[in-house]
Amino acid sequence: MPLKPRFRVRKITPESYASVIRAFLNSPNFSKNSPATQYSWRHELVLAEIHIGHFGNHEIRPALVQAFLDGLADFPGKQKVALCALRQVDKGAMVRDRLSMPATYGCEVVGSDEGHIPWDDEQVALGEKHAGEFSRVITLAANIGQRKSDLVRLCWN
Repeated sequence: MPLKPRFRVRKITPESYASVIRAFLNSPNFSKNSPATQYSWRHELVLAEIHIGHFGNHEIRPALVQAFLDGLADFPGKQKVALCALRQVDKGAMVRDRLSMPATYGCEVVGSDEGHIPWDDEQVALGEKHAGEFSRVITLAANIGQRKSDLVRLCWN
């Protein structure tokens, strides 16, 4: 029976861009942010570490970062968070001479053309019919313009 190929994690060397990202994640500049910011930035920075972290810290350039951001074009929110986090990595790395040039200089994100999409009547009717006690929350959210994605993330007492 043939062996399945294993997933190999690249070794992080001190000269790699991944080491620059890791240094930022372990820095006071990262830990001074709110827990929510840390959570979202960490998620996007780990993704960047996987995709562009293998480049050397002196060969990483805006074109590579922009290509990474373009890969997130279907997710404008993630793209914006990733660019913001990578700019903070640049800020800390440049003053410590870890990068030869800012990796995010000139990088842009697409952004969303849409915006808030209100609840349609079918969704409200389905929620009111099948959600039990939660149906009142759905009715209230639809009437005050609360987004569906925000309802999913609410913490209930």
